[in-house]
Amino acid sequence: MALVRNTIIDLLLKIYQVGPSGNRFPGGVGHKTAKAYMDYCSTGMNTAGFPFAAMPGSIALGGDLAEIYNSVSPSGELTALKIAKAFNNCLMTFMSVNQLSIVTAGALPILQTELVKLFSKPKGAQGLFASALGRALHNFTTAPAIILTGLIPGAPPIPFTGPIS
Repeated sequence: MALVRNTIIDLLLKIYQVGPSGNRFPGGVGHKTAKAYMDYCSTGMNTAGFPFAAMPGSIALGGDLAEIYNSVSPSGELTALKIAKAFNNCLMTFMSVNQLSIVTAGALPILQTELVKLFSKPKGAQGLFASALGRALHNFTTAPAIILTGLIPGAPPIPFTGPIS
């Protein structure tokens, strides 16, 4: 299977579209967002076609997002950069079958730019925010600048390199 943008958007819409009373527990939203990202990433694979194996950083992501959402920030840009760093730290733990390493640094500016735009001004509706966040996460996660490397077992082993798909 492959990463599909609408999957993350649909998962986030269920979290961020709440009733008129809003989200009473912002930390819970952080944990649910981390679980949605984990569920989305679990459909990914490496360029050799091997499936997702694990992403242990999703647990820390939930705590990081809960802390960010529960705190008061002096600016939307600062919040965006903290969130981008949290997602980047999580994705650095993405593992697929026969993968040896992952490098995400090249894609971090993509996420930072999109999140700064998202958090710099209020969105008109919760659905617009969830959709924009989903698009930003998809663009980051599938960016060609993210490089997975690995070896297909055999004699001799066959190396592979490329982004998550």
